[in-house]
Amino acid sequence: MPSASMLISSVALVLFMILDHTEAKLTSCEYEKDSCGCRSNYGLISLKQFEKKPLTAIVEEGPVFAWSPCKDITVLSTTAASIESFPTSLLVLDCGTHESTKTSVENGNVVFSLEAEDKSRRSKITCICGIGDKYEFLSEDMEGDYEFQLTSKACCPPKNGKSSGGLSTGTILVIVFFCAVVIYLIAGIFVQVGLKSAEGKERIPNFNFWTTIPGLIVDGCRFVFTKKEPANYNALE
Repeated sequence: MPSASMLISSVALVLFMILDHTEAKLTSCEYEKDSCGCRSNYGLISLKQFEKKPLTAIVEEGPVFAWSPCKDITVLSTTAASIESFPTSLLVLDCGTHESTKTSVENGNVVFSLEAEDKSRRSKITCICGIGDKYEFLSEDMEGDYEFQLTSKACCPPKNGKSSGGLSTGTILVIVFFCAVVIYLIAGIFVQVGLKSAEGKERIPNFNFWTTIPGLIVDGCRFVFTKKEPANYNALE
């Protein structure tokens, strides 16, 4: 049977692998005009690939929305980064200039915010990490606030990025786990040696319990997958 210390080390290793390798989640993203994106706590998120071809969202029997993340574009006489146009009436509205672009993070996603030159309209584009490049119109209210969603790989944090925003939740939990284990061992050994005068392996608190766990796990797995009771168990009468 493995010792309690080996069992604890194995559990700690598994816990670390599960918690410390979770998907990167953004907590901050500072806008960088030259990269058409922002510098997040996991690295640069750039929309440079859309520099030459603006993103468009077409509403059935309605307006056409366009967004250029890298620069202002001109449609008829209107120049802006976020534009709403009505093909049937040749009306074009400024929904946000490139110069006004700001970034923030909401629910782990980058949000681009733009404001029209006359401040009458505002665009909010949520950048979702996903497959493909899909730009969608979500809503518009009477106050002139527009909401859009861009789903693209360009919105994903760098795969090998390291957070600069402090310790991750997984790291904190692992530290707490190790501290709890150390306190448990020190207090347990103190009780075993100081009060019970234990020697050898018996100085480890609950040594017999910990060494039986691997066998119980094996028996449990055998029962689940084979539906057979372990040979060393007797049926209750």
